[in-house]
Amino acid sequence: MLGGGGFVASSWLTGLITGMAEAGVDVRDADLLLGTSSGGRVALQLASAARSTAPAASSWSTP
Repeated sequence: MLGGGGFVASSWLTGLITGMAEAGVDVRDADLLLGTSSGGRVALQLASAARSTAPAASSWSTP
């Protein structure tokens, strides 16, 4: 569950998720991505990247 909080929360969530990916935890492996308000927007971006083969999706991959 990703919480709301406007654009600041979106930035914070993106940074947190990026840090988790760098540590080897890929949240895109979750069975369900759920959020409220800005958390919903981040969940949508994650779900889209998880199912996309577009080059932009590679920004979520770990090194």
